[in-house]
Amino acid sequence: MSLSLKAIAALSSAFLFIAFFTCNNDAIENDTSTHQKEYSSISIVKGIYKIDTNMAVANWYKEKLFKTLETENLVDKKTVSEIPGFIKAFLDGTTYNNEFDITDPGKEWQEGGWVIGFDKEKKNIAHAISSVAKPFPTRQLIYCGIGKNIALISYYIGGIETKQHNIIIKFENEKIVDLWFDYYYSQFGYSLGGTTNFVTSKTDIMKYIKNTNSGGC
Repeated sequence: MSLSLKAIAALSSAFLFIAFFTCNNDAIENDTSTHQKEYSSISIVKGIYKIDTNMAVANWYKEKLFKTLETENLVDKKTVSEIPGFIKAFLDGTTYNNEFDITDPGKEWQEGGWVIGFDKEKKNIAHAISSVAKPFPTRQLIYCGIGKNIALISYYIGGIETKQHNIIIKFENEKIVDLWFDYYYSQFGYSLGGTTNFVTSKTDIMKYIKNTNSGGC
């Protein structure tokens, strides 16, 4: 792949990424339901979810939701199809094209300008630009746990290099009421000094979230 094509692939991936993580200061018109009387990173404007990312990426806010997460009995979900429909629909709405494309653990997926499993007949992983690799999702599920009122989702996302993102979602009666996610300048999941810091078990993901400063906008 030429330098220009690498730049195109990286730019495309970055655009998808920024669509979810750009700071949103417009979420000031809150729903009048009870949960909105307290601090929440989620508001509903004319029936549409709005994310206050200044709050949703803050370390103190992570601690607030993590306390609830620790008390929940999470039921492990092994596939994307097991993610509740209202949660998947919410995640879809966080992307510019309304498609939070994600595949099951171990399945083929697009890692920026590289495609895992794109050509199984070759020993080397085949290069491909986004248009060629379109059938493959840009994310791969690592872990999903669903509790009575809270969910933890961890996944890989492609780009210049593979990263791992974690999301805590709080909900009430199939309505999303709160959210925290990894700040994208975090070094979590980056390849550092030839080593990779990915964690894949529920125990290790919870430990990482608890002990790592998530930053903020």
